[in-house]
Amino acid sequence: MLGDLADKISNTTKGIDRVIFAAGSGGENIHNGDQEGAKRLMDGNTILYENLKHARVEENQLISKLREANVLNYNQVFAVVLESTNDISLFTFGVG
Repeated sequence: MLGDLADKISNTTKGIDRVIFAAGSGGENIHNGDQEGAKRLMDGNTILYENLKHARVEENQLISKLREANVLNYNQVFAVVLESTNDISLFTFGVG
């Protein structure tokens, strides 16, 4: 499932050099009609605070995941998604 998602993104989006999967937040599953229960936490460099609230993820948890992935600038972020498995997936531009 995650491999299929990574393939779709690499086939349709130019400039994404790496997909980083980080450990989940441990919060409850989100089932809100989004793709397979996933919840977007960041759209580009914008933190989606309302989605953080609904996903029960604190901003400091999100920032910690960004640091773990060596994201030094929010402009490096394509998207951050809370998966239905409670894993946080980071899709970045050229972070390595």
